[in-house]
Amino acid sequence: MKRVLRTIVAVLLLFAMSLCMSFAAEENTQQKTKATPQLGVIEKNGSYYYKHPKTNQIRKDAGFVKWNGNIYYIQKGGKIITSKTFKVGNYQYRACKNGKLAVGVYGWGSGKNRKLYYSNPKNGRWVKIKSYRYQKGVKWKGKWYYLQTDSSVAVNRPVVINNLPYYANSEGACSKLTVNKTNNAVLNLARKQIGKSTKSQVKGFWTWYFGTRFRDTDATPWCGTFVGWCYKRSGNYGKINGIGNKAYVPSYSNFANRRDKWIRRSKAKAGDIIVFGRNRHVGIVERVYKGYVYTVEGNSGPDSDIGTGKPGAVTRRVYKLTDPDIKGVIHP
Repeated sequence: MKRVLRTIVAVLLLFAMSLCMSFAAEENTQQKTKATPQLGVIEKNGSYYYKHPKTNQIRKDAGFVKWNGNIYYIQKGGKIITSKTFKVGNYQYRACKNGKLAVGVYGWGSGKNRKLYYSNPKNGRWVKIKSYRYQKGVKWKGKWYYLQTDSSVAVNRPVVINNLPYYANSEGACSKLTVNKTNNAVLNLARKQIGKSTKSQVKGFWTWYFGTRFRDTDATPWCGTFVGWCYKRSGNYGKINGIGNKAYVPSYSNFANRRDKWIRRSKAKAGDIIVFGRNRHVGIVERVYKGYVYTVEGNSGPDSDIGTGKPGAVTRRVYKLTDPDIKGVIHP
C-alpha cells in the first residue's frame, strides 16, 4: 500500500512540475511578444498601416514605402491603399488585397473579366500601351511576355518580340516559333531587310524608284516602295507592273480591283501583299498561323506613325486575321 501511495505522490509531483514549466514558458513568450512590437506594414481593424521601424510611429503622410521587398502606397492619414487601381501623378498602380502593389506579370479582375497585366517591378507602375505600334515584349523572371493594345498580356496567340516570331501560352509566357522556310524570293529578300532603320539603310527603297533624295522622316512614306523594291530585286517585278505609282498605297488596291487579285485573308501565302486601313499602309505577307497573319513591312518601326516625324524601320509584325484595320490581301 505504501508503495502505491509513493507512486501516486511521484506522479502528482511530476504533473505539478510540468504545469509550472508550461506557465513559465507561456509567461516568457508573452514577455517577448510585448518586448517586440509590430513594425513595418501592420494590420489594424481590417486596414493596413506602416509603422516606421526607427520611430515606432504610424506614418500619416501620403507616399510610397518599401517593406520586405514589396511596395505599398500610403494615403494621407495613414491607411495603405488596398484592392484597387489608383493614380499618382501621371502613372497608374494596382494595389492587392493586402496592400502590396502588383508587380511583374499578374492576374487582375475576376471571371470573364480576368486578364494578365504587367507592372514595372522596380516602381510598381502599370505599363500601358498607347497604340498597336507600341505593343512590345517584356521580360519577367527569365521569360518573355507580350503587352497588347489594351495593355493586357497576350495569351494563346502568336506575337512578335524583337522582330522574332513567338507564341504566348495560356499563362502569357512566350516561346520562339520556327520561321517557315520558303522558296518565295520576294519574302526571302524582305526578311533579309528586317531591322534596317537608319537613313543610310532605308534610302534605297525610295531612291531606286524615284531617284530623288530620301528625307529621314515620315514625310517620305516608303512602305509602298519597299514592297516594290522587294519585287524588283527578287526578279518578280513583272507581277506588279500594273500597279502604277508604287509609292502610293491606293495604287495597290486599284490594281487588285482591276485585275481581280483580292484573296481571302486565310488563304494568304508568302510574298502576297497586305493592305491596311483606307489605303493607309502596305506590307508583305510572311505566313498565316492559328488565325493570325505574320508580315514584313517597311516604314513600320516601333516609333513610326503618322505625324511622328520619324522614319520607321523594316519590321516583322503579326495581326489577327479578323483585324478590321486589314483592308485585304492581294495575290499578284
